Amino acid sequence: MINSIQQFCGNGAKRLTDIFKTYTDDLSKIAEMVYGVTDEVTRLGCSMIAEEWESYDELLRKRKALRQGWHIVRRDETSLITSLGEVVYHKTLFKNVATGESCYLLDQLMGLERHARITEDAEARILKEAAESSYRKGGANASINGDSISKEAVMNKLHRLEFPTVKPDEKKKIKTVYIDADEDHVSLQYLEHKGDIKKPRANTAMPRIIYVYDGVDTDEEGRAKLINTRYFGGVYDGQEAIKGLWTEVLDYLNEAYDMDVIEKVYINGDGESWIRTGEKIIPKSKFALDRYHMHKYIMAATSPEEGALNRAVMEAIHRITRNEGDFVGAFRQNVIRVIGSYGREQQTDEYTGRIKAKQEEMVALIAENAKTGAYTQEFDERYRRIAEEINALKEEQAETGKKKKLAENYEQRVKDMDAFLSENSGQIPEFDNDLVRRLVASIKVISADRIQI
Repeated sequence: MINSIQQFCGNGAKRLTDIFKTYTDDLSKIAEMVYGVTDEVTRLGCSMIAEEWESYDELLRKRKALRQGWHIVRRDETSLITSLGEVVYHKTLFKNVATGESCYLLDQLMGLERHARITEDAEARILKEAAESSYRKGGANASINGDSISKEAVMNKLHRLEFPTVKPDEKKKIKTVYIDADEDHVSLQYLEHKGDIKKPRANTAMPRIIYVYDGVDTDEEGRAKLINTRYFGGVYDGQEAIKGLWTEVLDYLNEAYDMDVIEKVYINGDGESWIRTGEKIIPKSKFALDRYHMHKYIMAATSPEEGALNRAVMEAIHRITRNEGDFVGAFRQNVIRVIGSYGREQQTDEYTGRIKAKQEEMVALIAENAKTGAYTQEFDERYRRIAEEINALKEEQAETGKKKKLAENYEQRVKDMDAFLSENSGQIPEFDNDLVRRLVASIKVISADRIQI
């Protein structure tokens, strides 16, 4: 560790000085400065870790009492990805005189599996990101300096995980419990190994998911959230497997709830046979069709033939807009007003002067503080406020620049739009579900025989 610190004082400190000197020349390059400091600090940390590990390997080499029955074969260079970055170090391969077994004794001391490539801290970062996004992003998030592992390696680690069953300290005493059950269709790349799927459409699996909860609440933003949720899921094929899944749910209910207090367990779903199996296994349960599928089935049972309904809707719209010059004319004026609004934005040159003034104010503030030679809370607040104002002005300048480019040719676009509208009657040639929904939403009833769109 001492060698790493000495080396950093000689080389790393010089590189840090160069980073801050470059930043002094242009205070807007905050990201470059932060990335540079992070790189140097993580490099020092990885070097110190490597030196620490090698010191224990050296003890094993020198003290035969620590490795009785083992003799040195060779010393190899290896690496481990940590949350700080990749640590490159050397370790010694030993051979047991009695058994002939070869191994790296340092790995045993460190609790590493054979051929381990990452440490637990890096693995925690990977799994956290993979759970929220994807295998690829999880592998790319292995360390703070960008070292990564493949998405296949992340997948293998996730698949090998075993989660212990956590038993509640006390059974909950509530009268109603809710269970939602559903399935999905997932396309697989392969079943056991790549290339083993030969027949078309034979690569689809249907995982089942069940979640048990106490009820529904709302979060700070007013969105619904489930209370005390417990999830069950996986690929369960066949009647016996389905029964096994519901038995897992029943075991959890017996562990987490006082079943004598429960009066009703509602099983919500689309009515598939595997979901209705839960009624036979879960006591006091009753199936309930969820709202989405209830609406779907009602519409399917009561709706007229789709083509006829679409034609009727379009005919009604055409009767409203037929021979109505005001309809197309009003639309034309709206288009001109929207397109023309781009020409009235603030000019980007005005922002340049305001940004320059704020930058000069920041330089003056830094110079003033340098004279006092003391860091104060007031300086920190003023510096942060000016920096935020500069960033806000730059964002407004960029947005105004975009709008200015859109406005440069708006007159020609208005002419083209005017020519197009003069040649069209406003009739919609075919049914468009999204357009019809928006049109219906904009209708205002004026009287019994008049509406406004």
